[in-house]
Amino acid sequence: MGKYFKTADGFYKVMVPFFEKLINDTEVGDKLSAFKHTFQLLITQPDAKIVLDCRNSEKKVVCGETDLEGDIQLKMRSDSAHRLLLGKMILRDASMAREIIARGPLDELKELSSIFLAASKFYKHHLMQMGYKAHIKN
Repeated sequence: MGKYFKTADGFYKVMVPFFEKLINDTEVGDKLSAFKHTFQLLITQPDAKIVLDCRNSEKKVVCGETDLEGDIQLKMRSDSAHRLLLGKMILRDASMAREIIARGPLDELKELSSIFLAASKFYKHHLMQMGYKAHIKN
């Protein structure tokens, strides 16, 4: 159990609509389309799984158990995912510190890191809309 997300359902309640907004945004969604990968967030504390399929124009978000695998896998605690999306953690630094375990074509991490940084403004706004203002300050 993490500080911000106590259950997988609580994690999905915040993250799935966030990633759905993100992939449909013209700025970040276009970056994800150009990225041409599928990436998977493997979350612990609580256990959860989200896959973003950005290989074609029909981008999609899949949560929970699925056969869809990610070209790039990022394994982290839910609190680390929260901090990453807030822009308070840099993907490359967290990977080097082993807070995030990355697998796949690691040369793509730099581009993925810039996508996460661009997403941080959307994440903060999303948390505000959902009534999680206190989560932004931490």
